[in-house]
Amino acid sequence: MSEPSAWGRSLTFWTRTNLIYLMAVTVTGALVRLTSSGLGCTDWPACEDASPVGEAGFHSVIEFGNRVVSGLAIIPVIGAWLALRHVRPDLQKWIWALVVGFLGQVVLGMLVTRTELDPRVVLGHFLLSIVLVWLAAGLLSGAITRRDFRPTSADALMVATRGSAPRTAEPAEMRIQTHGGTPESPI
Repeated sequence: MSEPSAWGRSLTFWTRTNLIYLMAVTVTGALVRLTSSGLGCTDWPACEDASPVGEAGFHSVIEFGNRVVSGLAIIPVIGAWLALRHVRPDLQKWIWALVVGFLGQVVLGMLVTRTELDPRVVLGHFLLSIVLVWLAAGLLSGAITRRDFRPTSADALMVATRGSAPRTAEPAEMRIQTHGGTPESPI
């Protein structure tokens, strides 16, 4: 296998950064929830009226920190999109799904604040975070494998849990023999 081009290395870097960043966003979101900081900022997008960070109390710092981390998550998405255009245009749908999901998170984040933590909106916000992590893992899986590879849910899960993906497009074949049977007659 030949050495990846500069764009190929860039794609791997940005897709890996994207996955790590989206996991960090999920963790900071959990921190907001676990510290009961969800209404540390009572306004959106600023924290309090026109002030970006509010009174700088514990809860507002946690909440606004999550907003900053979440807002910066678009940077690796843009980096991955730029690299994809040059080396893997076949993965464009993954990046566009991330962009749509990112915009959905912005809207849901606003609604979480405006509805004063309505549990249904909070749940939707969390579930979309999980979907975004899955999409980022699928994108990374596709970026680090052969050109003809089409990422699947299993590949995305493998990348998210192990940090690697299969290097071939062919599925692995596994045979299990039980009770002394043969592959032709397993029982």
